[in-house]
Amino acid sequence: LLMLPRMPGLRAIQDLLSSLNPGAIVAGVYRRIRQTNDVDMLLRLHRTRGPDTARFARWQVLAWSQLAAVAFNIAVLATAGALIAFTDLAFGWSTTLQMDNGDVLRITDTLSAPWRNVWPQAVPGLQLIEASRFFRLAAAQPTAVPAAALTGWWSFLLASIFTYGFLPRCALLALSLFRLHMATARLLTDDPRVRALLERMRSSNISLGPSVPEAPLDPVSLSTAGAGRPDRSHQAATAVNWSNALPATGAQQWATEHLQQRVAQVREAGGGRSPSADVTLVEQLAQERPSMVLVLVRAWEPPLLDLQDFIGLLRSRLGGACSLILVPVGLDGAAATDTQHAMWSRWTMRIADPGLYVETALER
Repeated sequence: LLMLPRMPGLRAIQDLLSSLNPGAIVAGVYRRIRQTNDVDMLLRLHRTRGPDTARFARWQVLAWSQLAAVAFNIAVLATAGALIAFTDLAFGWSTTLQMDNGDVLRITDTLSAPWRNVWPQAVPGLQLIEASRFFRLAAAQPTAVPAAALTGWWSFLLASIFTYGFLPRCALLALSLFRLHMATARLLTDDPRVRALLERMRSSNISLGPSVPEAPLDPVSLSTAGAGRPDRSHQAATAVNWSNALPATGAQQWATEHLQQRVAQVREAGGGRSPSADVTLVEQLAQERPSMVLVLVRAWEPPLLDLQDFIGLLRSRLGGACSLILVPVGLDGAAATDTQHAMWSRWTMRIADPGLYVETALER
């Protein structure tokens, strides 16, 4: 049920199963015993950062469950084999339904169809069915049948467990391991830090050494060496100046100097503007289909719900392929401090969007 898509009518059952699953109960007990919050994510199935991560979590749980089911069926077969080999198990059947021996024979023949040609001895015959039927009424006399004749059901029992218990679990385990391998291969790109790294590496000119002879550097210069980013000026991005984080006339130059990013145009949003104006802006961006949108925000102000709504609207209209880059801007266009950067990073993690990450401006 948890593997099925979230559809109306099924969503409530899935939420109930997610909250009442044994793993969540074990995690709650463990937290109370340890009195720590370090294991909040222990054994919990949830929609984590992005679709690839959620897909990985679902197939991981399915692989674990099928592995346990395969082990359970192996233990059942081993236990049944041991009981059959070392004890004198006698089998019988009974029912309250109005069924004769011929009806039961048709049922067993249908169940035995997968192994009829491979193991004919595991198909019960009419004589065995007639001899092994019993009634629990005190007045009924037991049928005078040798006890050895009632042991003929063991082959049918083992074949049924193997066919309808062990083999389907093995098939599901193989499928889940295969899909888990595919989901694992895509898991790395579902991390915003990896996506940010790939964005920085998309440069038309990558240099591994200086183009001119280097002069000796003093210790102060050495401490900042290598702090720059690859030149991304060939990628024209669209910038959204949220709540007048920068003067409208200097936003393009600021992005070039502090982010080494060429900005094709700067749009204004948030602040004293109406929500309908922000919606209109998002629709315009959706028509332009940009691959990268810079959202310039005030670094010293905490993120508010209106910005979160705007980011969610951008994602829904621009799709998952577009990178949304939050750029905290300090006072007078300065770079954000480490504390401010950490605050915005924690906020983006709570949104759980793999295409949303924070970029820190370089000092000039």
